[in-house]
Amino acid sequence: MSILDIRQALENAVNGISNPIAIAWENVPYVPVSGVPYMQVYLMRGQPENPEMGHGFREVGVLQCNLFYPITATGTALAETKAEQIRAKFPRGASFTKNNTIVTIRYTAEIGHGVRMDGYCMIPVKVFWHSNNFN
Repeated sequence: MSILDIRQALENAVNGISNPIAIAWENVPYVPVSGVPYMQVYLMRGQPENPEMGHGFREVGVLQCNLFYPITATGTALAETKAEQIRAKFPRGASFTKNNTIVTIRYTAEIGHGVRMDGYCMIPVKVFWHSNNFN
């Protein structure tokens, strides 16, 4: 298990979401186009869990997907539709694999409320995951 494999497994799944929009990946240059929806994606790691004695551990974290949709008279419908597509892609119990690393979705994705930012409505979606390393 490696953090890179975890990241790649989850990012590959993000790339597979239907009706794609532009993605600003973590630490990759991206300049938003005014008025065009896009998503920021971050892999956030938490404190590893040690459910057993010994060297094994469980890596845990959140895949944060921030949706940015232009503010319009139609409200949040498009952004919330995309948020629900992300939630559907990462249902509780789903697993994604890269090399020998299996990443499992811990909980139903959390869809936050919209926040106005620079002409956009930003809606965060949190995907909670874990990956076991008990070799």
